[in-house]
Amino acid sequence: MKRALFEDRAAKVLSTFDPQGLRKSQITRPFMVELFGTPKAGKSTIKEMLKHYFKRAGWSVSTPTEGAEMVEWTKRHEPQYNFQTCEYALSFARDRADDKRFHLVIFDRAVMDGVVRMQYYADRGVMTEEERRCVEGYYLNRWNRGLFDLHVCLV
Repeated sequence: MKRALFEDRAAKVLSTFDPQGLRKSQITRPFMVELFGTPKAGKSTIKEMLKHYFKRAGWSVSTPTEGAEMVEWTKRHEPQYNFQTCEYALSFARDRADDKRFHLVIFDRAVMDGVVRMQYYADRGVMTEEERRCVEGYYLNRWNRGLFDLHVCLV
């Protein structure tokens, strides 16, 4: 019963983004979503739920591994570690932007997570406000920003 209710609601949400099903049939690039937010907010769980829902609906879905799981650092030097995880996500997004095999790409942390993290470093005095603005300007430039269609903050 709950599953049917969830699937009905999800179908209604999906139809608001693609009411005639045109995006699915005439895709120019995948719809890219970033889930970001606090630890243990449910990002990975929601990513998996969305992946399975859309796959059952006939969509091809890519869900890259979170950068924090892919980046190998013996010590997490900050902010370099976060630069590396954000760059991993951006590199993956750039690759997928030209990949016509997928309708949807769902990221567990990407550019907005990096932006929020840089504010944290500035607040702690790890970087200056000018450095923060510079890094944020790069993450949010039109080419990087244009890769993503939706950012969802979970807390």
